[in-house]
Amino acid sequence: MQFKFNIPNKITLIRVSLIPLFAVILLIDIPYKNILAAFIFGMLSVSDFLDGYFARKKKQVTQLGKLIDFCFRFFGRVLCQKEQTSNSVGKAY
Repeated sequence: MQFKFNIPNKITLIRVSLIPLFAVILLIDIPYKNILAAFIFGMLSVSDFLDGYFARKKKQVTQLGKLIDFCFRFFGRVLCQKEQTSNSVGKAY
């Protein structure tokens, strides 16, 4: 299996680098944390759309791209769900 470093895979790798930054912002206590997290989440969403769009339009869909895309959608959702759950539990008491 040969790795194709095409435009959609490059966009996916950028998204891969943003996930840890998103996690760190959610975990640390800084001013404007929610605004920064929302901005990065927006960037993640736009990059997810763009990589899928370019992969289909240019017919550059790869198995590696599908795998990476699935994994980081899952991790992004887990991070968002964890943050939402921890905020709602903390405010209930």
